[in-house]
Amino acid sequence: LQHESNLISRGLEEARGILDFNNEVSKVEAWIRDKELLVSQGDLGKDYEHCMELQRKLEDAGSGATRGVDDERIEQIFQMAAKLCSEAGSEAPAVEAKRAEIGSKYSALQQDIQAYRSRLAVAGAMHAFQRDTDDTLARIKEKILQLDSSDRGKDLKDVQELTKKTEGVAEFLAGTEKRIAEHQSVSGDLSRRYPDMSSEVEGKMAAMADTWAEANTRVQQRKEALMSGLQFHQFVHDCQEYQAWLLDLDKRIKSVAAPNSVAEAAAFMSLHQERKAELNGRNGEALQAVGSTLVTGGHGEAASIGEHIERTVEMRDNVSQSWEATEQQLLQGHQLFIFKQANLRTVAWIEEKEAFLNNDDLGDSIAAVEALVRKHDGFIKTMEKQAVIIDELDKKGEELINNDHFDAGKIKEMVEAARARMEAVQDKCVQRLRKLEDSRHLYQFLRKVYDIKSWVKEKTQVALDESYYDLSNLQNKIQKHAGFEAEIAANKSRLLAINTEGEQLCAVGHFASQEIAGQLEDLASEWNHLQDTSKLKRERLHEANSALIYLHGLDEFETWLEDNERLLESEDHGKDRSEEHTSELQSPLQSR
Repeated sequence: LQHESNLISRGLEEARGILDFNNEVSKVEAWIRDKELLVSQGDLGKDYEHCMELQRKLEDAGSGATRGVDDERIEQIFQMAAKLCSEAGSEAPAVEAKRAEIGSKYSALQQDIQAYRSRLAVAGAMHAFQRDTDDTLARIKEKILQLDSSDRGKDLKDVQELTKKTEGVAEFLAGTEKRIAEHQSVSGDLSRRYPDMSSEVEGKMAAMADTWAEANTRVQQRKEALMSGLQFHQFVHDCQEYQAWLLDLDKRIKSVAAPNSVAEAAAFMSLHQERKAELNGRNGEALQAVGSTLVTGGHGEAASIGEHIERTVEMRDNVSQSWEATEQQLLQGHQLFIFKQANLRTVAWIEEKEAFLNNDDLGDSIAAVEALVRKHDGFIKTMEKQAVIIDELDKKGEELINNDHFDAGKIKEMVEAARARMEAVQDKCVQRLRKLEDSRHLYQFLRKVYDIKSWVKEKTQVALDESYYDLSNLQNKIQKHAGFEAEIAANKSRLLAINTEGEQLCAVGHFASQEIAGQLEDLASEWNHLQDTSKLKRERLHEANSALIYLHGLDEFETWLEDNERLLESEDHGKDRSEEHTSELQSPLQSR
């Protein structure tokens, strides 16, 4: 039983070994069939990638059931077959036959694979060459397409972008030259290694060389076209930039405000000169020269360039005119402030004279009036000397007005105002002199009035003297009073002259007419009082004289009477009766 069991076990092991062998053989045969099919098709690939794919398939050892088919695996199958043949009985020939068949197919396949591999290598090299050259040609043609555009750019930025792209193409072609040299080296190697491929390789290289040369020509043409556009747009850009700068400068020039002081006017003028230097430093001549060069060179945009030149020159001329106008404005502003300062000095001078003339002091005596008159005469002389300031202001104002000063109206107003005030000062000067003269006449008149009043009062005191009550020297007093009245009569002409003078002063509207009239009334009253008093004294003197005469007669009568009384009372009746002695005694009694 054990023997039978061992036999059955051995038989099963043998059967399993044959089954494993057959399975391995089937796998290898399947792999061989796949490779034979691949080799038999002789496909060298449509392109490099396809060729590489075929090579990978050819070199692929398989996967799954066919994985690992190579010399080592075939050797393992041979070893399995040898073992089975040594162990198997009836199946040994079949196993040996299968081993021989597999070995034969594998050896034949290896030869076919080697030949196919060689052909794939050649095809791969050609495909790689084709791929690389086609890629280079495609890139060159792609760049040529970029150069085919007729767009020259609508502005400088566009042209610069297009130029940058063209420069990029030129740089690409410069880099491509090295790559073409590499292609040339590869093509030479292929021609040497595969002479039958040389015509195709050389044709490819010739086409590439033509394309590369055409691309360089197109690049050069495109550069020239863009250079023309670049020159135009660069010129236009420079013109626009210069014009924008001119507009800004013109705006800054015109934005100068009216100065508020002489110092500010000087500062504005200095800044204005700096802008003139800025304008002269960037006069656009170089830009104009560039434009003229383009025009004379027959540039395609010559008409437009000429228009830009004309507009730029026109704008610069306008800025120059603006600068000149602003300079005139600043100059006139500076002149205006100088004129205003002169006007202020003139007005201050006039106000000083007005303040002097506004003095109401007309003196309180002849000496004071004389002093004021002398002071006024000095004032007039000084004013006449200094009045040249008015003439200078008038002359300067007239000069500014004649030069079309922008504020001519204001200047004219200031000149006329100063002239009017000066004329008013002159009128006041005449009026004050007249008042001073009137004041002098007044005090001269008053002095005369006071003098005659003093005389009248003095004479009135004399007239009021009651010396007529004293009858002594009465004749002398009468004679003296007659002389007194003669003196009064002699001074009446003086009174009349004073009255006439006073009336004349009142008639011409003297500022002290009321005072003068009052003085005349007072004087007339005192004069009348003097005359009345003198008349009264004269009458009293005459009355006293009459009384004196009467009293004198009375005294004489009393004396006579006393004498007669003494005679009558005398005991002397004469010594004799002689007539002579008796006559002597009787004569005193008979004298009355």
